[in-house]
Amino acid sequence: MRLEPDKHLHSKEHLLADDLCRMTGETKKFAAYLGIAKLYYESDLRGLARRVLEKQDLPPDARGKYFFAALRGLEKKLGVKFKRKRKVPKVVPIIKEPEEILRKKAKEVSLKETLSPKIQGLILDMKETLKKTPNGVGLAAPQVEESWRIFIVSEEVEEIDKVKNQRWEEKREEWKRNNTKPYEEREWRYYVFINPAVKKISKKKTEGPEGCLSVPEKFGLVRRAEKITVQYFDENGKKITRGFTKFFARVVQHELDHLSGILFIDKAKKMITSQPNDKIVEKEI
Repeated sequence: MRLEPDKHLHSKEHLLADDLCRMTGETKKFAAYLGIAKLYYESDLRGLARRVLEKQDLPPDARGKYFFAALRGLEKKLGVKFKRKRKVPKVVPIIKEPEEILRKKAKEVSLKETLSPKIQGLILDMKETLKKTPNGVGLAAPQVEESWRIFIVSEEVEEIDKVKNQRWEEKREEWKRNNTKPYEEREWRYYVFINPAVKKISKKKTEGPEGCLSVPEKFGLVRRAEKITVQYFDENGKKITRGFTKFFARVVQHELDHLSGILFIDKAKKMITSQPNDKIVEKEI
């Protein structure tokens, strides 16, 4: 603690991180302590630091390791339970073509970065942004000006595929008559794809209309593989291998292109000057 904060400590998190560095004797690890200061509650962190200092059998140069070990799961040993701060998600701007970042290859995300406040916050903001974006079912990190290999897909795409499997023509006509969607609207969940890698892709391709939130008011016919298998990590760092078909497969391929700096307009054989009448394929990704 100090009577006057240093001038470079411009936030509560910076001040807390500096205090923790001093208490544990790890003054050269400010960045690491700043990370946890943004992630956990101040009272919990200060309480843990005091417990570490009270351990008389603990060598001074081991305080930092012991401190971080507690945060990694040794809570029972110290009798402390830690709660993470809940970030309030916000809607962030979706950038539009020809922004340069949309043409860059996104960078890989390490496991440490995946669990960091920065990436976790980005994922929350992407979910909130897609939630508040009409007709959007997919969003890649470069579209919100973050060049990471991350994209999300709304579970709404699964409902679209279900409808297409169940008397599609009848339901489509019913939707047109009643001006409603042929499936129930609800609070959609979002699938998170981190560092996705294609493991298998079908040779058979189909042509279908696509739009993009970063290329507004344009639609085009794009040939995509009917099936694709992708290995990726979710927001908790869990490795997943899953196969996708039909519209879901199209959305995944569209988002994979975003991570390589490719837009659907690069592949479209025919541009549609007006929006399709069928709003089920009017979704932008």
